[in-house]
Amino acid sequence: MMTSTETDWTKSQRQSPAALIIMLFKGLTEIFRFIWPLILLMIFRKKSSNVDTYEVIALVISIVSLARSGFEYFYFRFSIVNNELVIRRGFLTKKHITLPLEKIQAVHIEQTWLHKLLNVSRLSFDSAGSEKLEVKIDALDKQRSASLRKLILGTQRVGIEGQPEATVEEPLITLSGNDLMKLSLSANHLEAFLILVAFLYSSMESVGVSDKEYTGAIKWLNERVQSDPSKLMVLIGLFILLVSVALSVIKIILTYFEFTITRVGNGFRIASGLINKKEKFVPYKKIQFISWKANWVRQKIGVFLLQFHATGADHLQQKLQVKVPITRQEFITSLVMDYHPLLLVKEISPIRISRAFIFRKTLLLGVLPAFVLLPILYISLGLGSFLILALPILIMINSWVFQRRFRLWTGGDALQIKKGVFGTHELIVKWEKVQSVHIKQSLYQLGRGLASVQLYSAGGTIFIPYIPLMEARMIQNYSLYKIESALKPWA
Repeated sequence: MMTSTETDWTKSQRQSPAALIIMLFKGLTEIFRFIWPLILLMIFRKKSSNVDTYEVIALVISIVSLARSGFEYFYFRFSIVNNELVIRRGFLTKKHITLPLEKIQAVHIEQTWLHKLLNVSRLSFDSAGSEKLEVKIDALDKQRSASLRKLILGTQRVGIEGQPEATVEEPLITLSGNDLMKLSLSANHLEAFLILVAFLYSSMESVGVSDKEYTGAIKWLNERVQSDPSKLMVLIGLFILLVSVALSVIKIILTYFEFTITRVGNGFRIASGLINKKEKFVPYKKIQFISWKANWVRQKIGVFLLQFHATGADHLQQKLQVKVPITRQEFITSLVMDYHPLLLVKEISPIRISRAFIFRKTLLLGVLPAFVLLPILYISLGLGSFLILALPILIMINSWVFQRRFRLWTGGDALQIKKGVFGTHELIVKWEKVQSVHIKQSLYQLGRGLASVQLYSAGGTIFIPYIPLMEARMIQNYSLYKIESALKPWA
């Protein structure tokens, strides 16, 4: 029987009382998300007879939601029986979840600002064969959280005499303030600004603000600088730049504050976050392939974003994907080493993409769309519509750079790819992690002895376009050979 010196886990356990507060707060948050357009409508619009009806509906929904949160707390129990984590929950709909301890591959710990205030943690369990986090415990005090995680992970590291093996922790990466600043200034600022614009626009649409109302500010600015229109463009440009950089800095600090990655036992432990503190565990055996990339600016200053593509990663939400900021090139070598050493690419002849790729992409994505859109745009834009003819040139340049930079190296146990246009994107995957290989040929490729290859793994799909058919067959045959001969499971 598995017990802990602090807690008898065989007995039915409740969450910490703080869980009730957290669930009620979560319920209030959900209510606010539902009724905030109504609140803004009441503030900015005159009161109408219909508002009273909405208020009654909002009140009923609020009461039901808060009551549900309370029932969720009182009807939640968990215990460990016969080396299985047993969770019972639900008031009207009863749920009984059983997870064998040896199947639990990771225990993730998370602390929001409210968890920190109440001195508790949220635990999530990732089990073998699942495509998402199956179950979580919303709030446990730190002592029980650490004890439960130690018990579960200790079950999977048992020595020859039946005793848990000692866990050696090796810190690998810690981000400094200077590293955070590098990440912030080299981020995709335009993306952050567009997200803000989309959010503000949808918010205005939700409260019924018309185009005339929210374009009033732009009109006012235009009137103030009517004597010099270029000044308006400069002001708008500076505003976009400042807002974008500010949003990027805030996002990076919130996500990667106090970031650390530690090599521990049979995986990596990753912790970070300013307001919401998250601690994830990535088992080595769950990693399907590893990729790292950088935009043009980050590539110049040696900053990369490395991602562990774990089992079912394509099905996880963005916030659950494991991405590691890298500020020194040697860190990539160290992290990849536990999966598979980087290939000695200088000693291997690379597989290249055919130049036919450039012509095909230019034709399909540049020439044909340009000639279809030109007469349509000419009706409204006149001679300005001929600017669309620049599209084929841009597509051709993009395709040419991609074709020139693409490299694929194959080794006895892994393959490595390097590609990119306005930056760099590299990945390494072990043959044994590939589940299937598909070769695709269009009529254009068929006549030129070319093919595109898709490698399917439990962590995602790898696409290799326009390589010689003979080399595509070689990749497929060798991959199938490694799949059939490998004794190790995919996950």
